Amino acid sequence: MTKIKNKLVIKFKALFVLFGCLLLSSCSFSFVYNNSDWWVNWYLDDYVTFDKYQQAVFDKTFEKLHVWHRQTQLPLYQMQLKIFQAQVNKGLTENDLNEHYFQIRDHLLIFRQEIAPELLQLSLLLTDEQKNSFIAAVNEKNDELSDEINEES
Repeated sequence: MTKIKNKLVIKFKALFVLFGCLLLSSCSFSFVYNNSDWWVNWYLDDYVTFDKYQQAVFDKTFEKLHVWHRQTQLPLYQMQLKIFQAQVNKGLTENDLNEHYFQIRDHLLIFRQEIAPELLQLSLLLTDEQKNSFIAAVNEKNDELSDEINEES
Protein backbone atom coordinates (compact mmCIF):
# COMPACT_ATOMS: atom_id res chain seq x y z
CA MET A 1 0.00 0.00 0.00
CA THR A 2 2.84 2.41 0.82
CA LYS A 3 4.40 1.72 -2.58
CA ILE A 4 1.16 2.71 -4.30
CA LYS A 5 0.83 5.80 -2.09
CA ASN A 6 4.41 6.84 -2.95
CA LYS A 7 3.70 6.41 -6.66
CA LEU A 8 0.57 8.51 -6.33
CA VAL A 9 2.48 11.25 -4.48
CA ILE A 10 5.17 11.26 -7.17
CA LYS A 11 2.53 11.42 -9.89
CA PHE A 12 0.73 14.20 -8.05
CA LYS A 13 3.90 16.24 -7.72
CA ALA A 14 4.67 15.73 -11.40
CA LEU A 15 1.11 16.77 -12.29
CA PHE A 16 1.49 19.83 -10.07
CA VAL A 17 4.61 20.89 -11.95
CA LEU A 18 2.83 20.27 -15.25
CA PHE A 19 -0.23 22.17 -14.02
CA GLY A 20 2.02 25.04 -12.94
CA CYS A 21 3.62 25.17 -16.36
CA LEU A 22 0.20 25.25 -18.02
CA LEU A 23 -0.94 28.02 -15.73
CA LEU A 24 2.18 29.99 -16.45
CA SER A 25 1.34 29.76 -20.12
CA SER A 26 -1.95 31.48 -19.39
CA CYS A 27 -3.25 31.60 -22.93
CA SER A 28 -4.02 27.89 -23.14
CA PHE A 29 -5.20 27.81 -19.53
CA SER A 30 -7.49 30.79 -20.10
CA PHE A 31 -9.08 28.98 -23.02
CA VAL A 32 -9.73 25.83 -20.98
CA TYR A 33 -10.88 27.75 -17.90
CA ASN A 34 -13.19 30.08 -19.82
CA ASN A 35 -14.77 27.08 -21.50
CA SER A 36 -14.90 24.88 -18.42
CA ASP A 37 -18.69 24.69 -18.59
CA TRP A 38 -18.35 22.81 -21.86
CA TRP A 39 -15.56 20.58 -20.49
CA VAL A 40 -17.55 19.73 -17.36
CA ASN A 41 -20.67 18.92 -19.36
CA TRP A 42 -18.63 16.74 -21.68
CA TYR A 43 -17.14 14.89 -18.69
CA LEU A 44 -20.51 14.51 -16.94
CA ASP A 45 -22.04 12.96 -20.04
CA ASP A 46 -20.10 9.80 -19.17
CA TYR A 47 -21.99 9.61 -15.88
CA VAL A 48 -25.45 11.12 -16.23
CA THR A 49 -27.72 12.63 -18.87
CA PHE A 50 -29.76 15.61 -17.70
CA ASP A 51 -33.19 16.54 -18.95
CA LYS A 52 -33.74 20.15 -20.03
CA TYR A 53 -34.79 21.39 -16.60
CA GLN A 54 -31.90 19.63 -14.84
CA GLN A 55 -29.47 21.02 -17.42
CA ALA A 56 -30.78 24.56 -16.90
CA VAL A 57 -30.40 24.23 -13.12
CA PHE A 58 -26.93 22.75 -13.56
CA ASP A 59 -25.88 25.56 -15.93
CA LYS A 60 -27.09 28.26 -13.52
CA THR A 61 -25.37 26.56 -10.57
CA PHE A 62 -22.16 26.06 -12.53
CA GLU A 63 -22.08 29.71 -13.56
CA LYS A 64 -22.53 30.83 -9.94
CA LEU A 65 -19.70 28.52 -8.78
CA HIS A 66 -17.51 29.57 -11.67
CA VAL A 67 -17.88 33.24 -10.76
CA TRP A 68 -17.10 32.42 -7.11
CA HIS A 69 -14.03 30.47 -8.19
CA ARG A 70 -12.80 33.17 -10.54
CA GLN A 71 -13.22 35.95 -7.97
CA THR A 72 -12.02 34.20 -4.82
CA GLN A 73 -9.85 31.23 -5.75
CA LEU A 74 -7.93 32.24 -8.86
CA PRO A 75 -6.16 35.09 -7.06
CA LEU A 76 -4.98 32.58 -4.44
CA TYR A 77 -3.72 30.21 -7.12
CA GLN A 78 -1.97 33.06 -8.88
CA MET A 79 -0.21 34.07 -5.67
CA GLN A 80 0.88 30.50 -5.04
CA LEU A 81 2.17 30.14 -8.59
CA LYS A 82 4.21 33.33 -8.31
CA ILE A 83 5.82 31.95 -5.18
CA PHE A 84 6.37 28.62 -6.93
CA GLN A 85 7.96 30.33 -9.92
CA ALA A 86 10.34 32.28 -7.65
CA GLN A 87 11.27 29.07 -5.85
CA VAL A 88 11.92 27.28 -9.13
CA ASN A 89 14.19 30.14 -10.21
CA LYS A 90 16.23 30.02 -7.01
CA GLY A 91 16.16 26.24 -6.61
CA LEU A 92 13.14 24.26 -5.52
CA THR A 93 13.56 22.13 -2.40
CA GLU A 94 11.62 19.07 -1.32
CA ASN A 95 10.25 21.15 1.54
CA ASP A 96 8.95 23.72 -0.99
CA LEU A 97 7.22 20.96 -2.96
CA ASN A 98 5.65 19.55 0.17
CA GLU A 99 4.35 22.98 1.16
CA HIS A 100 2.82 23.46 -2.27
CA TYR A 101 1.30 20.00 -2.10
CA PHE A 102 -0.45 20.90 1.17
CA GLN A 103 -1.62 24.24 -0.23
CA ILE A 104 -3.09 22.50 -3.25
CA ARG A 105 -4.81 20.03 -0.96
CA ASP A 106 -6.26 22.98 0.96
CA HIS A 107 -7.45 24.57 -2.29
CA LEU A 108 -9.22 21.33 -3.17
CA LEU A 109 -10.82 21.10 0.27
CA ILE A 110 -12.13 24.67 0.00
CA PHE A 111 -13.45 23.93 -3.49
CA ARG A 112 -15.13 20.74 -2.32
CA GLN A 113 -16.65 22.55 0.67
CA GLU A 114 -18.10 25.21 -1.63
CA ILE A 115 -19.59 22.86 -4.21
CA ALA A 116 -20.88 20.12 -1.89
CA PRO A 117 -24.18 21.85 -0.98
CA GLU A 118 -24.78 22.71 -4.63
CA LEU A 119 -24.12 19.13 -5.73
CA LEU A 120 -26.48 17.86 -3.05
CA GLN A 121 -29.25 20.12 -4.36
CA LEU A 122 -28.57 18.97 -7.93
CA SER A 123 -28.59 15.32 -6.88
CA LEU A 124 -32.10 15.76 -5.49
CA LEU A 125 -33.27 16.53 -9.04
CA LEU A 126 -32.07 13.18 -10.41
CA THR A 127 -34.50 10.36 -11.09
CA ASP A 128 -33.86 6.93 -9.59
CA GLU A 129 -32.79 5.72 -13.04
CA GLN A 130 -30.26 8.56 -13.34
CA LYS A 131 -28.92 7.84 -9.85
CA ASN A 132 -28.49 4.15 -10.65
CA SER A 133 -26.81 4.97 -13.95
CA PHE A 134 -24.48 7.41 -12.20
CA ILE A 135 -23.53 4.87 -9.53
CA ALA A 136 -22.91 2.18 -12.17
CA ALA A 137 -20.68 4.55 -14.17
CA VAL A 138 -18.70 5.53 -11.06
CA ASN A 139 -18.25 1.89 -10.10
CA GLU A 140 -17.06 1.07 -13.61
CA LYS A 141 -14.54 3.95 -13.52
CA ASN A 142 -13.34 2.84 -10.06
CA ASP A 143 -12.85 -0.71 -11.34
CA GLU A 144 -10.79 0.62 -14.26
CA LEU A 145 -8.62 2.70 -11.93
CA SER A 146 -8.20 -0.23 -9.55
CA ASP A 147 -7.09 -2.44 -12.46
CA GLU A 148 -4.55 0.20 -13.52
CA ILE A 149 -3.14 0.42 -10.00
CA ASN A 150 -2.93 -3.35 -9.76
CA GLU A 151 -1.10 -3.52 -13.09
CA GLU A 152 1.48 -0.98 -11.87
CA SER A 153 2.26 -2.90 -8.69
